[in-house]
Amino acid sequence: MLWSKVRKNKKGAPLRTDFGLGGADVVTLHLVSERALEYRRIAKQGLNPRFNARQEVPTFEEVAQQVHIDRMPTWKNARHGRQWINTLRDYAFPKIGRMQIDAIDQPEVMMCLAPRGRGVEGSW
Repeated sequence: MLWSKVRKNKKGAPLRTDFGLGGADVVTLHLVSERALEYRRIAKQGLNPRFNARQEVPTFEEVAQQVHIDRMPTWKNARHGRQWINTLRDYAFPKIGRMQIDAIDQPEVMMCLAPRGRGVEGSW
């Protein structure tokens, strides 16, 4: 059995530790509820949820950066690779870059593909 030092409050009870589960613009209420339940179960087992929770799901930006690195040898030239990641940086990352990859669905993708409006309706 592992021994761990548990911080106590003034009355000797275990100190409550709160931590964020993600911003409302990034994490859905359903996902927050699931995580909170998972963290309570971990804490009930005497473990620290901060260190014993399952691995975090990567964000869209993290995955896109990794794909960019993995695909670098396949670009015809370096300029194409830069164009690819710069387009995502300019148009997708501001909208869905901080979202976890498993939370992205068709509406989020469509939001990124919406016309950018360069003077003509529907133009790219």
